[in-house]
Amino acid sequence: MKSYLSKRNYQLFLILFSAVILTILAQTVMTPLKNVLNRSKAQSANSFFFSPASITMPPNTTVTAKANVGTNVVSFIGVRLQFDITKVQLTSQPVFPLVASGDLYLAIPHPNYQKINCNPSSGDSTCTNGVLQFAMAVYPQAGNTPQTGTFDLAQLSFTSVSNVSNDSLNIAYVTTQNENEIVDNATGQDLPLSLVALPVTLNPQAATNTPTRTPSPSRTPTPSVSPTLPPGITPSVTPTPSRTPTPSSTPTRTPTPSRTPTLPPGVTASATPTPSRTPSPTRTPTLPPGITASATPTPSRTPSPTRTPTPIPGQPSNTAAPSQTPLPTYTASPLACDANGDKRVDDNDFLIMLSHFLEYNNGGVAVGDCNGNGVVDGVDYVIWMKNAQF
Repeated sequence: MKSYLSKRNYQLFLILFSAVILTILAQTVMTPLKNVLNRSKAQSANSFFFSPASITMPPNTTVTAKANVGTNVVSFIGVRLQFDITKVQLTSQPVFPLVASGDLYLAIPHPNYQKINCNPSSGDSTCTNGVLQFAMAVYPQAGNTPQTGTFDLAQLSFTSVSNVSNDSLNIAYVTTQNENEIVDNATGQDLPLSLVALPVTLNPQAATNTPTRTPSPSRTPTPSVSPTLPPGITPSVTPTPSRTPTPSSTPTRTPTPSRTPTLPPGVTASATPTPSRTPSPTRTPTLPPGITASATPTPSRTPSPTRTPTPIPGQPSNTAAPSQTPLPTYTASPLACDANGDKRVDDNDFLIMLSHFLEYNNGGVAVGDCNGNGVVDGVDYVIWMKNAQF
């Protein structure tokens, strides 16, 4: 039996030990694999992402917003970021490497689109909501180069303003339509885009381990010493006399006899029945001779006639409102992006486009909507760029 238990315990030990080893191996293998998958997702074709892929603050940290367009060649990049300014803030204005090198032009300085001074402590009202928005593009007279592959969009320096331990947030690319876009240089069309946020951990605090209390050792009782007897004498155990219980006296309860009333001689007791109640007869009304009683029918209610309003002379009658006429669909003019109609596509048309950038408007070319799809965006800019005359 002892050998069986030992073998059983050994088998249980092997099972537990194997489970621990497998758990450690799984964590060791899955963590690098997860990182590889995240990098693969972040760097997939046509994507905006961050480097590094996650950060912890403090201390202050600089991250790079990046783009990967694969083999596509793009001539317009629009970016919109947002973050919680109650947790993190920019310490300085963003740096745009492609603009600094002359590869692209910071083409959209209109307040609706470019909000680059996002340090709330400076009192700039354009970034108190934690928004960073800008656009870069090829400008016809600047000698810029359309971009391909992976490149930097902006370098951003952040500081933590949260005092909460183990706080967190995401610095994210806004996912609404036309807020983030890349436009193909050859086709002049938006390309599908994947947006990867930046997870941020603030004020990390390690969990405090509570020490385990060591139990006090139990006290071992001192064995009693038995007296030594002379040889030949066997100790006898004196039995303890059992205690005879004293019988308790239980009194017998004598029932109380019921009281029987005394009757006179010759009278026998009998149950007196309760007299039944005689119902009152229904009163029938007396009718005159020759009249037979019949049920009186309830008269039916005559419905009130529908009231027809009488038209008042000189006042219009109440008629249904006419259906709303849809706005006409705009058809682009042969000279695309000639916003001011002077038969020339130039900087004057570009300035009109900037004043309506990212607006949903049915004004067509007159407001810079060069393709007439109802919104002024990067596609319209590329159309203007390809038709500009200087």
